[in-house]
Amino acid sequence: MSILTTLSFGIMIFAVVWLFGGNIIKSLSKMGDPDEPRPDFLNNPLIPDFIEKAPGKAVAYLIIGVLILTTAIDCIHSVPPGHRGVIVTFGKVEEVNLGEGLQFKLPYVQKIVDMKVVLEKEEVQESAASSDLQESVFC
Repeated sequence: MSILTTLSFGIMIFAVVWLFGGNIIKSLSKMGDPDEPRPDFLNNPLIPDFIEKAPGKAVAYLIIGVLILTTAIDCIHSVPPGHRGVIVTFGKVEEVNLGEGLQFKLPYVQKIVDMKVVLEKEEVQESAASSDLQESVFC
């Protein structure tokens, strides 16, 4: 995944929290004393207590978790059979070629480009004339 993908995930999470979580966050911040009993509509048994007590921290943990997950996924690349991986770091091609299989790279800095190395057979039919104007066909 690229930086653009990670940024788009962050924007989507921010938009969902801003659109749907705003009323709950506002009502939690207006509640006053943390020891005061919560209204029934906010006391959902399916939501853990740390999210109800500090929804801002929960959203921050969620965003950090998504960023860590996308970074971990971006570190791994699989080079398919019949290909070699070429490492490109900030647009500069490295001299090391990677073999087939699972390869690791620096996230957001390096990119692995798959290059096909299998010989391909191509058949072409051509015709030519000899010096005595006889036509020859080559396959």
